[in-house]
Amino acid sequence: MSVRSAPHPTSALGSSFWAYAASVTAAGLGDGVRVAALPLLAASLTTSPALVGGVAACQSAPWLLVNPFSGALADRHDRRSLMQLATAVRVVLAVTLVAMVGFHLVDIAWLCVLGFLLGSADTLGSNSASGLLPRLVRGPHLERANAISQGGYATGENLLGPALGALLFTAARALPFGADAAAFVLAGVLLLAVAGPFPPDSRGGGRLVSEVAQGAGWLWAHRPLRLLAVLVGLQNLAFGMVLSTFVLFVLEVLRVPRAMYGVLLAVMAAGGLLGSLFAYRAGTRLRRPALLRAILAVNGLGLLAIWGLPRLWLVVPVLVLLGFLGTLWDVTVVSYRQRETPDSLLGRVTSTFRVVGIGAYPVGAALGGVLAQAAGLRFPFLAASMVMAVALGLSFPGLAGVELSR
Repeated sequence: MSVRSAPHPTSALGSSFWAYAASVTAAGLGDGVRVAALPLLAASLTTSPALVGGVAACQSAPWLLVNPFSGALADRHDRRSLMQLATAVRVVLAVTLVAMVGFHLVDIAWLCVLGFLLGSADTLGSNSASGLLPRLVRGPHLERANAISQGGYATGENLLGPALGALLFTAARALPFGADAAAFVLAGVLLLAVAGPFPPDSRGGGRLVSEVAQGAGWLWAHRPLRLLAVLVGLQNLAFGMVLSTFVLFVLEVLRVPRAMYGVLLAVMAAGGLLGSLFAYRAGTRLRRPALLRAILAVNGLGLLAIWGLPRLWLVVPVLVLLGFLGTLWDVTVVSYRQRETPDSLLGRVTSTFRVVGIGAYPVGAALGGVLAQAAGLRFPFLAASMVMAVALGLSFPGLAGVELSR
């Protein structure tokens, strides 16, 4: 496999990178507000775990259905411009949701539709952002750049956003979606400070489907990345099971107030922020297969602990630990994928990777809703821990001899 270096770096970590990271953080804040508010809105419309899980599945379904084509577009066009387009679309959709909630027009079906459209825009923005980052920094600095940008995104999406979203929702149901729109306006403005343009290495003259297939073929031929995509998929399947009905688990099993739901999501993000700080300092020392195996093992044990003892005093530290380890995993895997993939294929390979990885989340979300409906709100945690055990088993032969430092 060829090793790719960043083709057009501006500096190690220059002003364009910091503007990019600030934009990603603002977008994360908008996403985080919605991550907390949309399940609360769904739970206010129905008490059915299957329907609440269905809303979560619709939000994440674009990672399976739309994502491959978003990746191909990211290889055909200026990635910064595509990020700006995706941001503008999310502003329009968030404002639409504000209006529908304000005029009492929203129901579960509309939540599914708007969630799907927002998720579709997210795939375009995320694939373009992942492909743009190696243009802004030099290859040896990718771990630190990813640690900063993912730490910023996690701070917004999982730490500040959920707490703010839950708080605003208790004041007025439409408020968090207005804040979501404002955050994306800020993200779009910050992108203007990223020096460009960033023309693609190859615009591609073939059909979009053929270009998608080319990226999928390259990923399939790369054994380590193919395995990592499967492992990411199994993890997202597991977390989709538990997070799709987590709002009901918090309200009915842990019996905490609605406003605390966002705080619990923020607790996991606090762990993610700690993970990003650790990853920034660790740098290239993260490139070890043993670390990935350890993360899978601890994740499985943490989910099993919540199933066996659903008490707030246990759930909180486990959520912190899961957030911490999740960031370490992401920084390690994303940096490796960015180094290994040719720039002309990066959007398509990233999107194909996410079809397998993140695309498993809506499957898990739908399955989690069904399992919670049939066997209780605690059962998805047990099922998720079993999925983690499968992933850990696959990692031992699959990651043997893999050199993540290339």
